[in-house]
Amino acid sequence: MRCGFEALQIILLLSFGHISAMSQPSLEPAAYFARLGREQGLSHYTVSDVIQDQAGFVWLATNSGLDRFDGHKFVSYRQKSAGLTEDRISCLFEDEAGRLWVGTDGSGLNGLSRNRSTWEHAIPEPGQEGARANRIVSIAKSSDADKIWVGTLKSILGYDIETGNFDRSLANLVGDLDGVFAILEWQGDLLLGHTNGLMCIDLQSHLVQNFDIGTVREIHMDRHERLWLGSSDFGLLHLDQLWKDALTHAQDYAIDGFERVRDLVITSEDHLWIATSKGLAFLDANKKDVYWFRHNPQDSSSLSYNNVNAVMIDDSGGLWAATWGGGVSLLDKRISRFSRVKNDAAQGEVMVMHQDRQGRVWVGTWGDGLAKLELDPDGDSVYGKGKEKGSGLNADTVTAILEDKKGQLWFGTRGAGLCRYIESEDRFESYQFGENVFARVNMIHALYEHQSGSLFIGTSGGGLVLFDPVTQSHVVFEHDDQAKFGLSDADVWDIEDAGHGRVWLATSSGLNRFNPENSQFEIFTHDENQSGSLPHNRLNCLFTASEGTLWVGTEGGGFALVENSETEPRFKTYGKGHGLESDVVQSMLQDQVGHLWIATDQGLSKFDPNTEFFPHFHREDGLQRQGYMTQSALRHGNDLWFGGFEGITVVHPLRLNRALPKPRVALTDFLLFNRSVAIASNEVPTPLTAPIHQTPHIILDYESHPLAFEFAILEFVHRSYHSFAYRLDGLDQDWIQSDGEIRRASYSQLKPASYVFRVRGANAEGVWSEHDAAIQITILPPWWMTWWARLLGALIAVGIGLMVHLSRVVRINQSRRLLEHKVTQRTTELAQVNQQLLEASRTDFLTDLPNRRGFSELAQRELTTSSRSGLPLVLGIIDLDFFKRINDEHGHDCGDLALKNVSNLVRKELRARDLVARWGGEEFVFLLPDTNMPGALVSAEKLRASIETSDWRIRQYDIRLTVTIGLALVDPATGIEDALLRADEALYQGKQGGRNQVREGT
Repeated sequence: MRCGFEALQIILLLSFGHISAMSQPSLEPAAYFARLGREQGLSHYTVSDVIQDQAGFVWLATNSGLDRFDGHKFVSYRQKSAGLTEDRISCLFEDEAGRLWVGTDGSGLNGLSRNRSTWEHAIPEPGQEGARANRIVSIAKSSDADKIWVGTLKSILGYDIETGNFDRSLANLVGDLDGVFAILEWQGDLLLGHTNGLMCIDLQSHLVQNFDIGTVREIHMDRHERLWLGSSDFGLLHLDQLWKDALTHAQDYAIDGFERVRDLVITSEDHLWIATSKGLAFLDANKKDVYWFRHNPQDSSSLSYNNVNAVMIDDSGGLWAATWGGGVSLLDKRISRFSRVKNDAAQGEVMVMHQDRQGRVWVGTWGDGLAKLELDPDGDSVYGKGKEKGSGLNADTVTAILEDKKGQLWFGTRGAGLCRYIESEDRFESYQFGENVFARVNMIHALYEHQSGSLFIGTSGGGLVLFDPVTQSHVVFEHDDQAKFGLSDADVWDIEDAGHGRVWLATSSGLNRFNPENSQFEIFTHDENQSGSLPHNRLNCLFTASEGTLWVGTEGGGFALVENSETEPRFKTYGKGHGLESDVVQSMLQDQVGHLWIATDQGLSKFDPNTEFFPHFHREDGLQRQGYMTQSALRHGNDLWFGGFEGITVVHPLRLNRALPKPRVALTDFLLFNRSVAIASNEVPTPLTAPIHQTPHIILDYESHPLAFEFAILEFVHRSYHSFAYRLDGLDQDWIQSDGEIRRASYSQLKPASYVFRVRGANAEGVWSEHDAAIQITILPPWWMTWWARLLGALIAVGIGLMVHLSRVVRINQSRRLLEHKVTQRTTELAQVNQQLLEASRTDFLTDLPNRRGFSELAQRELTTSSRSGLPLVLGIIDLDFFKRINDEHGHDCGDLALKNVSNLVRKELRARDLVARWGGEEFVFLLPDTNMPGALVSAEKLRASIETSDWRIRQYDIRLTVTIGLALVDPATGIEDALLRADEALYQGKQGGRNQVREGT
C-alpha cells in the first residue's frame, strides 16, 4: 500500500481529476493547524473529548475542567465555581433535548441543563470516590429519548434522565468488562467496545456475543451501514454489512498501518479522519490510502501533539484534534483545495515558473538555481551556478522564463544576463548587455517575444532591451527625464502585448505603451484629481485574461481593469475599499470559469468580475505565511500555481465549492459595569435566566449602564478574519462595522425606552450570516417618571386641596388670612417642583447641557426668530472621533469625564447667545443665530482646533481628542429636521474623509 504524499495525490487525482501524471510533480496537502492551549485560555493541555452543541459552541473535556469555546474566548466550568463534581473530565455527550452530559474520572456523571443554569449529579456508587464504577469513559445515545448509555471502567449502565437513576440490568448480565470505551446502539443491538474485545447484546433477548479482537476504543457505523472499529490487536477494521459474521475472522478486514485508534470521524465524501496515539491520519474510505499528520517541533503549524484522544468536525468544516498533552489542533478539513509542490529545489523563494510544451515545469528561484520538475525516470533536475547537472547557467537566481515560437527556452537571471537552453547538449548559452556581468541591464525581470521575432527584455534598473536572437545584436532604451517620449522609469517589471505591434510595460513610474516602429513611449500615471487614472505608479505585474482584457497589479493601489486599451485607456480600480485585503498585488491568474486569482502580501483572493466579490484565503487554508513573489504564477491544467517565499502553493479551483452552511453569529456574553452577568440563581438575582444566546429579552433599570454585548461567529478555523456589523435599533441609524479583533458593542446612558440589539457576521470568505443575532432591551424609567408616580402625585395634590378646603370651611371666620397664605405657599412649592421636573426632562444629567428634547424646544424658538427677522441660522453636529477607543482602553468613567470636559470647552468657545446641546452618545449639536455659513465655518474650525490642541489629561491618562463637525444652513421652509439630516450627511463625509475636520452640508 502506498503512503505519504504520493498516496494522497492519487486520492485527489481519482476524486477530482487532473492533468496527465507524466507532467504533474508530486503534491502534498497544504495543511495548517491552529493551536489552542493555555495561552489562549484552555484549562489544560490534556483534552480527552471535544463536541459541538446544537447552538454551535464547542465544548472540551480537559484534565482541569470543562471548557466552552466560542471562537473568541474560553469559558471554564470548574468544581468549585460551576458545580462540577470533579475537574478531571473524561467524555462529553449532548442529548436531543440539548442537555450536556459530562463524564468525570472518578466522580460519576454530571448533567448541565439546556439553559446551562443548573446541574444534576449521578454517581453510580456514592461514597466511593475514584472507584472504577464511578469513572465514566463513554456516553452514547439510546433509542429511548429519556435514556442514555454510560460506560464506566467497570461495566455498562443505562441512565434514566427523568428519574435520575441508573439501570444496572445489563451490568448484571455481562459482568465486569474492565472498561467500556465505546458504545453504539444499532437496530436493536448494543455494541460495546471494551478491554477484551467487542460485545454485541441483543436488547430484546439479552443474547450476548463477545469477539476477542483486543481492546476496542472506537465503534462507528457509516452511512453505507459498514462497521468501523478501532482495535488494539488489529488496528483499524472495516467490515461490510455482514459484520457479525465477519467479526469471527476480523483480521481479514484490518487496514494496515494503524494501531491504538482512539476515535474517528467520517466526512460526507466518505473520507476518514482517525485519531491515534501516533498522530492524526486521513484515510480514503474506498481506496484505503492514507496520509499522516504529525507533530514537527520546527513547524508551529503542524499537529500540536502526536497522541490524539478525539477528533471532531464542526458544522463549519473545522477539524478538531484533541490531544493528550498539546491542547487542541484545529484544521480546515477541506485540505484538497490547496496543495504544495513537494520538491526540495522548489521549497525556497520561487521567483518565476513556466510549463513548456512537453509539460515540464521550470522553476526559477532566488539563490537555489533553476529546477525542472517532471515525473520521469531521471527525476527532477536542478541547474545553476555550481550545480552538477547542466552547464553555462552562470547564476543561481532566475527571475524570468520565456519559451519562444521555436520551442527554445530563455532564462533571465539577476546579474548574469540572458541565457538560452540548448537541450540537445544540456547546456546554456549566455548573453550579457552591459560592461560587466553585474550591470543593471543584466538584471532581467521580464521576457517577451515580439511578433518581429525580437526578445523584449525588462530589467531592474537598466531599462528596456530589444534583443535579436538571429544577429545577437541588442538595443537598450534607458530612462531619460528629458526625453519627451522616453521610457518613464529604468525598472521594467512586466511586458504584455498591446496590439498592432505595440507592447505594454509595467514600470516603477507608471504604465508605458511602447511602439517599436517609432521608438516612442506613451506614459500613463496616477492622477489623484482625475477619476479613471492609474491607481498607483509602481506596477508589479500585467495580466491578459482569456477574453483579451488587460489587468494591472500595483504596489499600493490594488489592481485595475484597463478599459479602452486600444486608444486612451481608463482604469477601473479594485482595492481595499472594494473588499481586497491588501493593495499590494504581486501576481494574477484566471481560472477556467473566468475568476481572477489575486496574490497579495496578505494571501490569495478570488475575484468574480461579474459580482465583484472577494473571497480571501490565508495561512489557515494552508497557504504560505510570508506572501508571494511578483509575477510568479502559472496555470497548470485546471490548477493555479503561485510562487512565494516558501515554495509553490497550488490552488485547485474545481475543489473550492463550499457546501457548508452560512456562518452562525451568536451573542456570547452580556456585561454590566464591565463585568460579565451570570445566569440568575436563588442566591444571586440577575437580568439573565438563560445564556445570552438563548435570551430574547432583558429588562434593566435606568441605572444599569454601561452595558455591553460580546458576539462571535461560531466558525472556528479562520476566526481572525471574521467581520461584524451591529446596531441598536432605537439609537443607531446605521450599521456599525467591526473587524474580528473587536467583538464587543458598549452603550452608556441609554434613555428609558425599548431597543433591539442586532449583530451579523461574515466569515473569512466574505459570506454573511443568514440571520442576525438579536435581543430586545427594555430600560425602565426612574420611579418619578412612571405613570403610577405621576398618578400618586396628582392624588396627593387633590388630597391636599381637599384638606385645605375643609380646613377653610371649619376655620373660615378665625383664620382666613392664615389659610390663604398657606394655600399660596404650597401652590408655589408645587409649581417649583413641577418646574424642576420639567427642567430635568430637558437637561442631560452628565453635561448639564440641554438634551434632545430641550434642544428641540429651544431650536424651534430660534427658527421662529430667524424666520421673522430674515437673519441666517446655521446648525452644526459635533462627533468625537474614535470615542469608543477611550471607553475600551480607559473605561467608561474616563469617557464620561471626556464628554464633560468637551461640553465645557464647547460652551466656552461659542457665543453666549449660541445654543448647544448633547445629542446623544459622543455627539453634540449647536445653533448659531444671526450667522451665515462663512462665519459658521470660521467658528466651527476654531472650535475644532481648540479641541485638538487642548491638553486633555483625564485622571492619569493623556488623551488626544479630535472632532468632526458637519454644518448646514437652516432653511425656514424645511425646518430644523432637514438641517439635521444635511449636517449629519456632512459629518459622515468628514468621517469618510479622514475625520478631524469641518464639512459643509448642501
